[in-house]
Amino acid sequence: MLTIAPRCSKCGLDFAALDTGDGAIAFVVLILGAVAVTLAILTEIWFAPPFWVHVLLWVPLVVGGAILLLRPLKAWLIAQHYRRVAT
Repeated sequence: MLTIAPRCSKCGLDFAALDTGDGAIAFVVLILGAVAVTLAILTEIWFAPPFWVHVLLWVPLVVGGAILLLRPLKAWLIAQHYRRVAT
């Protein structure tokens, strides 16, 4: 699980009440899954490449996308939680 700081370094806001759990991971899986499967199907229909081409294309896309999306989505979920519940 992606951990966050206990408090904001600028304003001192306590993040303990803003636990989003594994929500960001679920969003990343759903978003990347939809994108990767759609692109893989379109690639197969249009180009019909061998299996190894699919592996070279989609494994880096999914792994890199997960790494790039996880932090921003976690921050977005914390902001939404603060905006809707904690105020």
